[in-house]
Amino acid sequence: LVRSEGKEYVMQDGDVVLFRFNV
Repeated sequence: LVRSEGKEYVMQDGDVVLFRFNV
């Protein structure tokens, strides 16, 4: 479900989080 492509993914809460911010 979580893609490390540097794209934003929608959490189960419905919030959009930038995954690349964690990278």
